[in-house]
Amino acid sequence: MSTTTVDHPLVRCHLTRLRDAATEPAEFRILVQRLATLLAYEATQDLRT
Repeated sequence: MSTTTVDHPLVRCHLTRLRDAATEPAEFRILVQRLATLLAYEATQDLRT
């Protein structure tokens, strides 16, 4: 199983805000949803259509 590193500015920004203890739960949930969308795109970009 290979490991892929996603080096995207939005991913870094979302992860930074997720790691911040001051992030409110509502914002945390939104950030997780956005991050999941970005990671899903990265995970599927090499799939054939």
